[in-house]
Amino acid sequence: MDLLLVKRAQKGDTDAFVRLIEKHKLSLYKVSKSYLKNEEDIADVMQDTILSAYEHIGRLKQAAYFKTWITRILINHCKDRLREQKRFIPTLLDEDRTAAAPTDDREFYRLLEDLPEGVEEGGDMEGLCDMGIHSSGNGGLLVFLEGVGGHGDDGHV
Repeated sequence: MDLLLVKRAQKGDTDAFVRLIEKHKLSLYKVSKSYLKNEEDIADVMQDTILSAYEHIGRLKQAAYFKTWITRILINHCKDRLREQKRFIPTLLDEDRTAAAPTDDREFYRLLEDLPEGVEEGGDMEGLCDMGIHSSGNGGLLVFLEGVGGHGDDGHV
């Protein structure tokens, strides 16, 4: 049955491809769930896998290996998603806390006073690049990175 559906799908039969996906979607879900915990990520990876399989089913050399082939595509998409998630670095000392915005104008102006001289008037920002990471005083961090902000080789905008 699967062999016939795969051969038909390779010839462009969309209904055959949909039937194949319907038959294997639970096992694909279980594999993706073993890699990813977030349901939105799982749904995205499943969608990407189905699209990739649909676009490349003609490249499948042996119809008997359809399930292995599509599972491998799914695993690759899961690993890609995990790599993307590792790119984000938390900026809080304690991940359970979130940075609180100033609650009123007085706190905002107090924070402005803590900035180096000339920054609040739009002065030279170069001094900020050397500051590194500092506590904002409200549970969050202020992060200033060297070379960030469109500076050229000479350090000027």
